[in-house]
Amino acid sequence: MIAVHQLRRRQDDHLGATARCAVSKPEQLRKHVLECLRLESDCMQLAARVSDNGLRTHFVRMAQHWSTLAALGSSADASHALVAGEMQTT
Repeated sequence: MIAVHQLRRRQDDHLGATARCAVSKPEQLRKHVLECLRLESDCMQLAARVSDNGLRTHFVRMAQHWSTLAALGSSADASHALVAGEMQTT
């Protein structure tokens, strides 16, 4: 059985998380796009550094994936379609 103080702590944690997550949708999308572009760049740098062709191909594909996600960043429907398409191919 959950004690009252544990329940209150959970409610406080939830309320605190809600307040911290109260970022505007455009700001969230901007951050998402920037993070995707950063990861794309990281993958391309890794691809340039590895000597194994299989790893190089993997990192280039990952960079392309992050680039696609960045391009789709502002379209929730397109992101959902991309994820659904990936689930069908795996």
